[in-house]
Amino acid sequence: MMRFLRKGDRYALSTPIKNRYYLFLNSFQCLLLSLSTIYYQFSCNVQESRARGTTGYGVERDNRVRGALAIKERLLRITRRDGRRSAAVLLTIFCVLFSFASVVEAQAQEPRQGGATAATAYNFENFEDKIYEVDVKYTYDFRRKPNEFALKFNPEAEINRFPLVAYKVDYSQTPNLELGDSIPSYISNVAFRYVNSSGEIKEGTIAEFADEKLLIIDFWATWCAPCVRSVDAWNEIAKDVDGVKVLAVMLSDYDYKALYFGRDRAWDIPIVFGPQSGILNSFFFDRPVISRMAWIKDGRLIAFTGTKGYDLQLVKDVLAGRDVEIPMNLDYTYTTDKS
Repeated sequence: MMRFLRKGDRYALSTPIKNRYYLFLNSFQCLLLSLSTIYYQFSCNVQESRARGTTGYGVERDNRVRGALAIKERLLRITRRDGRRSAAVLLTIFCVLFSFASVVEAQAQEPRQGGATAATAYNFENFEDKIYEVDVKYTYDFRRKPNEFALKFNPEAEINRFPLVAYKVDYSQTPNLELGDSIPSYISNVAFRYVNSSGEIKEGTIAEFADEKLLIIDFWATWCAPCVRSVDAWNEIAKDVDGVKVLAVMLSDYDYKALYFGRDRAWDIPIVFGPQSGILNSFFFDRPVISRMAWIKDGRLIAFTGTKGYDLQLVKDVLAGRDVEIPMNLDYTYTTDKS
């Protein structure tokens, strides 16, 4: 006959469970719960302080150590009192796991190299007290004939991944740079997509490419013959001269062309594409402009040039810091003094 349990009742079992089993179960549960708490606190501290370059804080670590030592003392008391093998096993497991956690935390507290220092390198002093809302208009072309035309003349065109889309950026809504300005962090850290020499799509920033002494940002289009010749020339200069980096920013073209155009011409320099190309262009010019270059040396905008008037020797002189005259083209730039 079945009867319901009342408060205070216990289950009646045909075979009583030994006290040793209760001891092992309760100790094991205590160990797991305590270790879970310790590891959870440790993980939270690692995530919160990752940008600082080290992990862990003294106060939290002291609390974890005190809690762990309390668990250890409890297990020691159980071992001395009961003498059961199970308690000894639990104590051994605890010591191994806690030692492992201590080693991991000690390694994590070492200063991180590379990306972890990005937060400290970010300069907030030259920030503007302003929010920029930039409108970018996307115009997709899903008509049959233009897509068939693209595949006819470019059989490699991956229009499934990169459909025919044109971008229009409102240049009046972005921050402006004038000749002689230092490139602020909020501009140099704007992310963009680019294709490298292996045909891989990556993400980068001006700050990452400006680690060399001289960065050339060449604004071009596939249908502009002088632009293509300019990128050809800069590709050779970047090969021959150490300390020169070149970004070929593609404008007024469909994205899929970036995937094969540079590869077919054996360019080693990255090709920037997508709506960020227009945004980058808008930092330097008041309207969409191609066949022009922005020269950035040691983080400062030092020149605007066209596709002619410079050669390999001039680039070497600029790198060496010699007083040379760079042929300027300041049309459509934000530079107020164009004399």
